[in-house]
Amino acid sequence: MSLNRAAVWTDVLAVEAAVAAADATDDPSERASQLEQAVTSYRGPLLPGLYDDWAARERERLQMCHQAVLLRLVGCLQ
Repeated sequence: MSLNRAAVWTDVLAVEAAVAAADATDDPSERASQLEQAVTSYRGPLLPGLYDDWAARERERLQMCHQAVLLRLVGCLQ
């Protein structure tokens, strides 16, 4: 079973969609806009308080992604 992405909004899906849109454009201002959208869509650590191995790995992956997006956005804005 998996999540119906068309029926549910999550910050994870919003961030990933915005990053994909940023990667798909050659327009620097559009890329910056999409990266900004990714940054503002991030709502913090995934499932805080859940310490299962899969959740901890995914939480770490998403936090690293958020940091990378912040660095990319800074680069676009310089």
